[in-house]
Amino acid sequence: MIIFGGVDGTSVENDEDYKKTFLNSNVHTLYRTWSHGPAAYKRGPNALDTRQDISTEHQARAIKDFVVSQWGPYQRGPVHGKAVFLSGYSRGAAAVIEVCKWLKDYAVPVECLLLFDPVDRSFGVGDVFNNTPIADNVRNVIHVVRDPSAKSRESFGNCGTRRENWSKTKGPGPIPFFGTHAAIGGTLWPDPPNGGFIDEGFPDYMTAVTASKDRDTFERVRTYTFSEFRRIIQECLQRMQREGSRVPDFQVTPVGGGSLPPTGGAKRYYVVKPGDWLSKIALRYYGDAMKYKIIHEQPDNYKLIGPNPDIIKPGQRLIIP
Repeated sequence: MIIFGGVDGTSVENDEDYKKTFLNSNVHTLYRTWSHGPAAYKRGPNALDTRQDISTEHQARAIKDFVVSQWGPYQRGPVHGKAVFLSGYSRGAAAVIEVCKWLKDYAVPVECLLLFDPVDRSFGVGDVFNNTPIADNVRNVIHVVRDPSAKSRESFGNCGTRRENWSKTKGPGPIPFFGTHAAIGGTLWPDPPNGGFIDEGFPDYMTAVTASKDRDTFERVRTYTFSEFRRIIQECLQRMQREGSRVPDFQVTPVGGGSLPPTGGAKRYYVVKPGDWLSKIALRYYGDAMKYKIIHEQPDNYKLIGPNPDIIKPGQRLIIP
């Protein structure tokens, strides 16, 4: 079981408007498509971080409490068959950095921390404008930021640049992409009416980024981060298997009922159940979670699933090559 927690970026106070703006953000997309275990998502704070029920600190503590409840409220330290993945954007990224620090008090390891342009402008976590170090209970960090030459949100500094122990936490430091703060988080600006550079308004105003370039950056950021995230998930699943974690039982339903045909005979089928993902199914049939591509790339399965192997739906009938 892999636990996921995400906190998104800063925006408007109105919840309905916020949902529309962040529907396809990177953090929300990870949450919506998560199929590896329990998941929680929190919207980011309002611009001034003045609303207590959605403040940076409140959302961080809600994610911490969720992870602890799923880990086992009386369990301290590693648990076989469980792992934690966290992600955040902007001030939400500052929130999940803080969550890692709090989880260290419970001796709970964090398998992966995915940060989209983290910014600490909150009084509630790490003190105001404080660059809280990434705790050494974090095994892997994926960290992307806006390139300063893009001239986006120049009044914002970045956090997450320090680590308690670089030898314990794998992953390069912040990787810059030429795009706006919004593109890094997956919430694109509309095309400027004059077709020129994006204007972010007060207090930063004009950037050096066109809408076309921003869309390209959004795609490159998502491709890089999601690919790395998926790789670490597969490595985590394999490690848990080696460590003797329990592999869930799967219900296999051949067409027409009856018993499952032997390997090499008639086609084998599997009907997707809630909580399934392709690597779990591959582990069941091939003993290797990384062989999920065999199932995904089978032509009939590819037509059914589409290009993203992370998105399968209950009720889909897959061919097991």
